[in-house]
Amino acid sequence: MRGYLTTNAEGLWYRDRLKRGLPIGSGLVEGVCKTVIGRRLKHSGARWHVPNVNAVAALCSLLYSDQSNDFWESKAA
Repeated sequence: MRGYLTTNAEGLWYRDRLKRGLPIGSGLVEGVCKTVIGRRLKHSGARWHVPNVNAVAALCSLLYSDQSNDFWESKAA
């Protein structure tokens, strides 16, 4: 327990994070995963292999993140 608290001390200032309008839970991320990735994977009659699901999930995450351009630029370099 002490190791976790020491390693993650910066992320444990909940009151400060709430004052700054930052989320303190994972519900927002979980909801996005459910809708964005789930929408892509739950087509009628679709069949997926786990490696392909992981690749599609990664691409969906990039598409909806602020890191998409940086990722593709790093691949082109």
